[in-house]
Amino acid sequence: MRQAFARRSGPFSADNAPVQAEQTAPAPRPWGRIVLVVLGMIVISALLIWRGQPTGLTGAEHAVPPAQAPLAVATPPSLSADEAAILDTLTHYQRAESEAAAGLTIAPIIPYIDPNSPFAQRRLAQLAERQRRNAPHRSILVRWAVGPITIVGTSATVVTQETWSNQEAGAVAPEQATVRVTYTLRWEAAAGRWLIVASEQMGV
Repeated sequence: MRQAFARRSGPFSADNAPVQAEQTAPAPRPWGRIVLVVLGMIVISALLIWRGQPTGLTGAEHAVPPAQAPLAVATPPSLSADEAAILDTLTHYQRAESEAAAGLTIAPIIPYIDPNSPFAQRRLAQLAERQRRNAPHRSILVRWAVGPITIVGTSATVVTQETWSNQEAGAVAPEQATVRVTYTLRWEAAAGRWLIVASEQMGV
């Protein structure tokens, strides 16, 4: 009986004690080798990320707002001094229109229009109506082309074709429309520039 019990409870016997110690002792691990492998992976990853970055650019330079993008414009091949001055007024006016639409104020376009003209009064009424409804909108000139420029004394007319992107407040996406616009301008000596006094437009 004792002999049988001793065989069944062999792991607790003095003879088997060294065997048990060998089974439970932790095997040595190559920690140094693991650390070197991990460090190598980190260095390689850092090099790959660094090489993938464009040089000389920052995140702010990547994101160019559409409103700041250069306008696509087709102009006559050669311009006189007066024609260039008229085109300068129109270019500044069109960019100022985007500010006026966003802020619902006529102030940005005042330097480029005759403040006493029917055109100025019409724009003032349109902006006042939007102010009443609290309806600002995002209006951007996408592209435009300049047609005939006719100058008679201190008066001038210019025909343009313009494509505008307009997005009302709360709209999911902007809408585009192309119009043909005939501008009437007059030379204002006191301001030293041509001012817009009227405009008529039709869809294309």
